[in-house]
Amino acid sequence: MRRSARAVFFLLLAWLVAGGVLNAAAAAKPAGMVQPLAYDYSSSSECLPEPMDAHYGGGIIRNGDFSAGLHGWSAFGYGSLAVGSSPAGNKFAVATNRTRPYQSVSQKVLLQNDTHYTLSGPSGDKNRCVFFFLRRVVSGSSWKLCALVSDGIADVRAVVKTAGGDFIHSGGVEARSGCWSILKGGLTAAAAGPAELYFESNATVDIWVDNVSLQPFSREEWSAHHEAAIKKARKKTVRLQARDASGNPVSGARMHIEHIRNGFPLGSAMSKEILTNPGYQRWFTSRFTVTTFENEMKWYSTEAIPGREDYSVPDAMLRFAKNHGIAVRGHNIFWDDPSTQMGWVKALSGEQLRRATAKRIKSVMSRYSGQVIAWDVVNENLHFDFFEGRFGWEASAAFYRKAHQMDGGALMSMNEFNTLEQPGDLTVLPGKYLRKLWQIKAFPGNGNAARMGIGLEGHFSAQPNIPYIRAALDTMAQANAPIWLTEIDVAPGPDQARHLEQILREVYAHPAVHGIILWTAWHPQGCYVMCLTDNNFKNLAAGDVVDKLIWEWKTRSHVGVADADGYYETELFHGDYKVTVTHPAANSTVAQSLTVDRESDNEFTIHKTEAKASAGGKKLLSEKSKSAAPVKGSTLKVELKKDHHYAFSGEDEEGEDHSGGPRWQVLAEADVRLERVGKGLPLGNAMTKEILDKLEYEKWFASWFRYATLENEMKWYNTEFHQNKEDYQVSNKMVELAERHNITLRGHNVFWDDQNEQMDWLDKLSMPQLKEAMGQATTKQKELKSAFLLIASEIWKERNTRIFRGKEVTIHQILARIQDEL
Repeated sequence: MRRSARAVFFLLLAWLVAGGVLNAAAAAKPAGMVQPLAYDYSSSSECLPEPMDAHYGGGIIRNGDFSAGLHGWSAFGYGSLAVGSSPAGNKFAVATNRTRPYQSVSQKVLLQNDTHYTLSGPSGDKNRCVFFFLRRVVSGSSWKLCALVSDGIADVRAVVKTAGGDFIHSGGVEARSGCWSILKGGLTAAAAGPAELYFESNATVDIWVDNVSLQPFSREEWSAHHEAAIKKARKKTVRLQARDASGNPVSGARMHIEHIRNGFPLGSAMSKEILTNPGYQRWFTSRFTVTTFENEMKWYSTEAIPGREDYSVPDAMLRFAKNHGIAVRGHNIFWDDPSTQMGWVKALSGEQLRRATAKRIKSVMSRYSGQVIAWDVVNENLHFDFFEGRFGWEASAAFYRKAHQMDGGALMSMNEFNTLEQPGDLTVLPGKYLRKLWQIKAFPGNGNAARMGIGLEGHFSAQPNIPYIRAALDTMAQANAPIWLTEIDVAPGPDQARHLEQILREVYAHPAVHGIILWTAWHPQGCYVMCLTDNNFKNLAAGDVVDKLIWEWKTRSHVGVADADGYYETELFHGDYKVTVTHPAANSTVAQSLTVDRESDNEFTIHKTEAKASAGGKKLLSEKSKSAAPVKGSTLKVELKKDHHYAFSGEDEEGEDHSGGPRWQVLAEADVRLERVGKGLPLGNAMTKEILDKLEYEKWFASWFRYATLENEMKWYNTEFHQNKEDYQVSNKMVELAERHNITLRGHNVFWDDQNEQMDWLDKLSMPQLKEAMGQATTKQKELKSAFLLIASEIWKERNTRIFRGKEVTIHQILARIQDEL
C-alpha cells in the first residue's frame, strides 16, 4: 500500500508588467490618483506552522483565502480538488490523487498592458508568508507560496500557461515535511492576453494552496520602489557645521562639496591585457572601484603544469589595482566544475588530490591574504561537485574552514549562476543556495566566526525576469550575509543595453546588495559575452548605460551656504567627499575629507583656526578637523606663485602654552602630499542651452572645464526680445548648473554695440527712455553676482565708448549705474 504524501503551499504572487494580469472583476485606478503602494522586501526561508492572512486583503484575486471553498478556482490537468482545513480552522485548497506533475489548483487571469501586479501574502513577524514577485515585458506577475510535505522533500514550482501555449516557470521552492515553505518568485510573459497559473511537482504529493493575493503595481510605483530604496540604503542626509577657532558657528560660510569616490562598489572583471594597454588602463580606472581577475588567479592559470607555479601575471594585476585604489575579489581558489579541471588534477589519486588541494589553498591564500576583499572559495558548488565526488559532501565546508583560517578579514563567498537568472533551474533555488550556505557555516570550525558572503553571478538571457530578481534577492537577504552580484552580463540582442540598465537599477536599489561587478573583461578578440567598449575604448551601448548610471549614482558637486548656526544640510550618496569651506569676508580656504556611509554619523564639524607664525616667521594657514566619522586627512588649499620655493610640514595642536595660546608639535612622520587641483591659467569653453537637456553634454563639459561663458543666453536680445517682457529662465538654469559643478562664469554680455544685434523696439526709444532701458537691463547682473559666479561682465562689447543706435551714451554712465546695482 503506497504511503500518502502531500505538499502544502501558500502562494503570493506579484505580477509586475508592461502589460499586466487583471481579473475581470477588477478595474485599474488612474495613475496619480493614489500614493504609490510600498513594496515589502521581507521574505522567509523558514518553515511555518500555519499560513498567515493574505497581503492587501487578497487584492484582485477571487476567494484567495478559500473561505468560500473552491469558488473562482479550478483543477488544472484533470486533477482532483478538495477543500482542507487545519486544526485551527484555516481553509485551503488541496490537489489530490496526482499522477502527473502539472495536476494542481489554478485560477485564470487576464493580462493587461502597462500594469504591474503583486500576488502576495500578509505582513507580520518572521513566521509569515510573503511576496513571490514576477515580471514581464508585456505583462508579469509575482507569487508567494507556502508548501508542506508529509514525508521527505519535494520541489514545487509555480507555472503560468499563456494563451500562446507557453509554460513560464515563475519560481520554485523545496518543500519539507511538517511545515509550510515559502516560495517567492517572478514571471516574464511574452504578450497580453488570458493566462492560467498553476503549480507542479515531479513528486506524487498532494498540493495545498492558501491565502493567495494579487495586487497591481504601476510602472511608476515600481520605479518609486527604486527611489525609496536608494534614498534609504544608498544615501544619507548630513549636516555640516563650520566653526571658527573659538568654536563659534560661522554663518554664511560657503561649503563646496565634491564627491571624490562612490561608496557603493561598482566594478568590472579585468583581463591581463590591462597590463600593457594604456588605453584600457585609462578607460578602466576612470570608472571602476572594484574588480575581479577574469581567469588569471584561477588554479589552471597559476599551475598549469604540476609543481610549476607562476603568479607573475596576477601579481602585476594586483599591483596595478592597488596603485589605482581598486579593490580586488579573489576568484577563485577551487572550481567544482569537472570541465575546468586540468588533466593532471583529474589523474590524481584521492590522497594525491588531497595534498594538491592543500598546497593550492595555502599557496594562493598566503600570497594574497589581506590584499583581497573576498574569496570565491569553491566556485559553483551547487551545480557541480567535482571535489565532493572525490572527498565526500563535506569537501566545500572543509575548504571554507581552511580559507577562513588563512584570511579571516575577507568574505568567503559561494558563487553561483541562475539563482537570479533562471527561476526554472531547481538546482540553485534561493532556498537551496541558503541551505548549502548554512551547511558550510554549521561545519565544525566555521560557525559564526566565518564571514560568509553570497555571490550571485548574474549571467542573464536576452529577456531577464526583473521581478524575479527582486524576489530572489528578498529571500537571499534572510541569510543576513553581504550579497554581491559578481559576474553580470546580458546575452547579445537588440535590447542588450536596455536590459542591462533594468538589471543594474534593480540590483543597485535592493538594500541587501553590497556590490556589483560586471563580467566585461576586455580582450582584443572580444569579451566573454558582453563588451562595454570597442577596441579603441569608445563606449558601446552597454558602456554608455554603465557611464550613465555611474553619473546618476553620484552626488553633483555643489556649493551650500551655512545658516545662522553655521549649518548646511544636504543629502549625499554614500562615498568619500572633499568639503572646502570659505567665507566672503575671509581670505583663507579650509578643506576636509569626509566619508559618508551607513555607519557614519549624520553630523560633521569643520574647525578653522587663525593664521599662525612658523619658526621661520612666515604666516601659514593651519587647520584643525573634528568629526565623529573617520577623517582620512586634513587638506589646505594654497596658491603657489611662480619662481618661489616652498617648504611643507605637518603640525598638531598638542595643548596650550603659558599664555593660553595653542602649543604646536611637529609631526615627524606626517604624510604631506601636494596635489594640483586647478590650473593657474583659467581655461574654459562656451556653453549652450542644450546642456540643460543632454546629460552626456553636461558630464563632458563638467569633467573638462572650470570656466564658461553662456554663448547667447544672457544677451539682451534673448532675455528681453519684447520690451518689458523679460525672461531669464534659461540663463538662470544654466547659472544653477554651473554652480552645481563649481564652474565659474563670465557674464556675456550686458550690451552689444553691433547695430545688427539690437531689438527693433530700441529704435523707437528716446534718449531718456534708452538710458532707462539700459539701466534696467543691468539689474539681473546683481543677482548673478551675488552667487559669486561671475568673474567678469562684458558691459560693453567691442568698444569702450560708442554711439548706441545713433544716441550717445558713455561707458561711464553705464558703469555708474552698474556699480550702484552691484
